[in-house]
Amino acid sequence: MKEISTEIVIQGSSVDVWNVLTDFRSYPRWNPFIKEIRGDLIVGSKLELKIVTPKKKVRTYNPVVTVVTPNSELRWYGRAFMPGILDGERIFKINHNGSQSVRFEHKEIFSGLGALIGSRFLVKDVFESENNMNSALKLEVESKNKTMTELR
Repeated sequence: MKEISTEIVIQGSSVDVWNVLTDFRSYPRWNPFIKEIRGDLIVGSKLELKIVTPKKKVRTYNPVVTVVTPNSELRWYGRAFMPGILDGERIFKINHNGSQSVRFEHKEIFSGLGALIGSRFLVKDVFESENNMNSALKLEVESKNKTMTELR
């Protein structure tokens, strides 16, 4: 098993972060990693994800939603090929961090033969992808909050 974990502090509320994280239609505009998600946020439902790696490889996955806790946690579990070759659980957690910020955790836990064989390359690509998405999420949430503040 291989776990890759990243985090970032975002100025905003857990509701702000959740709203951007779960607005799948806006992903193509702001998300450099997960370019497209189709499906419903219902435990047990299947999603269709299109990701773009830092090396610009495009991949499509069909994970199953396993946890939906509004304003707190979202998880899905999928397989890259056949069961046991490369399985992964993606986890997003939003943790209240103080008066006006949250700590956003983004991790993936891999298992299977592929996690052992390609772990060095896998770790580097996934770590970079997660960090890129985290930074873009932070920018999206904070810019929306700034716009709302300016409108008041």
